[in-house]
Amino acid sequence: CESCNTYNMMRLTEHLFLWDHKCEYMDWYERALYNHVLGQQEPETGAKMYFVSMAQGTHRIYEQKYNAWWCCTGTGMENPARYTRVTYFEDNDDLYINLYMQGSYIWESKDLSFNIDTGYPYGETVKITVSGRKDKGNIKLRAPSWLAKQGKKMTVRVNGRHAVRSCGGEYITLADIGASDIIEIDIPMGVSIYRSRDNDKVAYEYGPLVLAAKLGGTVRPYYEYIWEERNTACRQVAYPILRTSDGKGSATNDDITSYITKTGNDGTVKFILAADKNSTGRAVELLPFTDISHSYHNIYFDIDTEIDQYAINLSNAEIDYVDPDGQQSELGHGMIQSADAATDFRNKSVQGTDDNGMYRYAYGKDGFFKYNMLVDKKSDKNCLIIRYYEKDNSVEINGKKYNVKFKILADGTELKTDGNDCLTVQNGGGEFVDRIIEIPPSIVEKSGRTDISTGYNVIEIKLVSYDDDSCTVPYRRMYTVQGEI
Repeated sequence: CESCNTYNMMRLTEHLFLWDHKCEYMDWYERALYNHVLGQQEPETGAKMYFVSMAQGTHRIYEQKYNAWWCCTGTGMENPARYTRVTYFEDNDDLYINLYMQGSYIWESKDLSFNIDTGYPYGETVKITVSGRKDKGNIKLRAPSWLAKQGKKMTVRVNGRHAVRSCGGEYITLADIGASDIIEIDIPMGVSIYRSRDNDKVAYEYGPLVLAAKLGGTVRPYYEYIWEERNTACRQVAYPILRTSDGKGSATNDDITSYITKTGNDGTVKFILAADKNSTGRAVELLPFTDISHSYHNIYFDIDTEIDQYAINLSNAEIDYVDPDGQQSELGHGMIQSADAATDFRNKSVQGTDDNGMYRYAYGKDGFFKYNMLVDKKSDKNCLIIRYYEKDNSVEINGKKYNVKFKILADGTELKTDGNDCLTVQNGGGEFVDRIIEIPPSIVEKSGRTDISTGYNVIEIKLVSYDDDSCTVPYRRMYTVQGEI
């Protein structure tokens, strides 16, 4: 999730609330603030994140201060101004309290001051002490919508009496509040499940906070702090998978919320995922996602599946990768493509998107594209991996069919594929394939360029269509890796 997206969605939500004071707007704002915006900044140095990865068993990636400057660096600098921006909202005789934060507020038109004492969302109580002149106003307290989902009720008392309760999703109105009044709020929190929209993964929530498993491990500095957008790949470690008692996966009859137990005292939020309810066989610590700054972590949990060990092995072997996005990834890898102004398609190199994701291919005589990619001279073995869809064995342009047949060059030297000087793709099933091609050590050793961010070496990888009737495979991602997968 890119930080700029959340920042601008918060701005939009603020404007929507100005027009229509709906509780649901501030419910979303609260979730965005606590689970993304606060976690976008490294607490020790203030370094910002370009995006926050939701991948399983992954880590945060921060900017190298003074070297990196992204759009999210700019909005990240503005984010602190949003922490309290919509906490209070005045509308004539009404004062909306949307977020519960420690601090104070002066309602100038009423000459009333509000002192707020709370540890929310790490605590469940809020105390508001009112002082000032004898003028009075109406206070509207947001009762979060997650209360109903977690089976809780918010309770409000004024001067120790007149208890009002709410199941959430509304504003509780307290009329004629003035100097010397004390408002006490209890906001009990429970555990709920968030189900992802596109698969059967689940995440744990406690009140407004998203919980994540803290997996430990040390993230290498050049993976955790970057200055080029080409290095945004998050590494992955083994992550826990939920194990149900009936083995029915997402259709289980188990109460998945019972798998975790709160262990933190008042003022802290900490849970333990039971050892017999996850694939690791050991107890796993869960913390608010925002609180995990320098550790591998996991937000979304699979249920009764098996871990993708190949993906983890690939992540650990990965040196570099490029996506055919036509934007940051390709530009960051110095993409150059063939030029032919006569073609209806730009430069005989086509980038697009279909149901299987993004792709790029070159076609016809002299059609090519190339990237600068990283390799490791210190490794005994470097390989190029081309990921493609099995059925992509040809393309059609202006009624002409081009079959996949192409060459791969590394720093100008053709790479042999199964003893052949070109690579072809046979029509297969509906699966993705990772084609592994070894880069000879002699090519890696000759590399005279070094990436200053990682210390790896740089070589040119070029894909060229074989002849006028052929094309390169519409690739979905390319990696360089070290060692065996």
